Amino acid sequence: MAESKSLRIAYGEALAELGAENDKIVVLDADLSNATMTNRFSAVYPDRFFDFGIAEANMACAAAGFAHEGLIPFISTFALFGAGRAYEQIRNSIAYVNANVKFGFSHSGLCVGEDGGSHQSIEDIALMRVMPNMTIFVPCDAVEVRKAVRAAAAIKGPVYIRVARPVCECFTDESTPFVPGKANIMREGGDVAIIAMGLMVAEALKAAAECRPHLILLDMMMPVMDGAQTCRAIREDPQLRDTMVVFLSALGEEEQQLAGFGVGADDYLTKPFLTQELLLRIQRILQRCYRGELRRTAAKTLQLGQRTVYLADALVRLPDGTAQPLTATERALLQKLAENRGHIVTYDAVCEAVWGADYYGYENSLNVHIRHLREKLEPNPSKPQYLLTVRGIGYKLAEENAQ
Repeated sequence: MAESKSLRIAYGEALAELGAENDKIVVLDADLSNATMTNRFSAVYPDRFFDFGIAEANMACAAAGFAHEGLIPFISTFALFGAGRAYEQIRNSIAYVNANVKFGFSHSGLCVGEDGGSHQSIEDIALMRVMPNMTIFVPCDAVEVRKAVRAAAAIKGPVYIRVARPVCECFTDESTPFVPGKANIMREGGDVAIIAMGLMVAEALKAAAECRPHLILLDMMMPVMDGAQTCRAIREDPQLRDTMVVFLSALGEEEQQLAGFGVGADDYLTKPFLTQELLLRIQRILQRCYRGELRRTAAKTLQLGQRTVYLADALVRLPDGTAQPLTATERALLQKLAENRGHIVTYDAVCEAVWGADYYGYENSLNVHIRHLREKLEPNPSKPQYLLTVRGIGYKLAEENAQ
């Protein structure tokens, strides 16, 4: 990703770049070039820069004249002054006749710094979007500002680029699509859709990161990414790796179920199934999830030879320094064994701790989860040293000095 940068600086730099490529680009400003950053253009192309002073209406009419002569004028001022003071001239002299004029109005919205309330603009989009033939771009970061400037120059007709003052983190790059009239999906999801533009895209992404699902239902057969690929991606995502995952699939062979558990599923239900059964399983899974969260007084770190288990973070630190995540089921299972370290925990007690009192039907899944857990905890999973089976009774987590 590119460095953090103010959108107005990115706008000025993009104008200078475009001016080097196209000698038809001219820039007009209303005594604010040091604030709108059109001074980046005027410094290298002074003969194509025109300062109209505090006369926005005159500037708009002059831009229309430049456009009719075949030039591509970019006019800049603050959003409040451009969309407000010059409204009638923009409407009749530019938008109505589809003149090829571009507007780069900065200090839009409420984030205008020390310029204060008299310079804030929340109505500029409403004013400009009702103009005939007008295209509006509201870029979310400096990379999009540069793309917006170039796209505006390529469009025949009036274009408004809404530029903000603050320094913003860049979370798009050159490979991110920029198609006029089409939105980008910044984060996939299946619960709530958050639609944002401009500076609010960053805030929307923060909100999306905080609104994590408690449980995800997947099918093995899905378009684009199948269920196994999706589950694997969930387990690799730091924001989602602790989320409960349940497969609902018509693929009911034992091999396919094991594949589901192998990529980190917490449960696997074969179609057709009773709705009540699904609801009960979800209820038990969520109870297990919250039960694990409440046990904060239990041991949070386990040392198993050269492996360190961080129960609070659901991570296993391997001898080579890499980390292996635990699924929610694996974490709950290991938590129960850790609470009784050195003692036998019966099969029933393990199942109840992980799936709740109504754990019927989960006993067969237990062996699969134990096997995957050993692959993360043991140097040689086929000859376990720490997660031990006590045949006919249950499991035991070996004491710290027992190897």
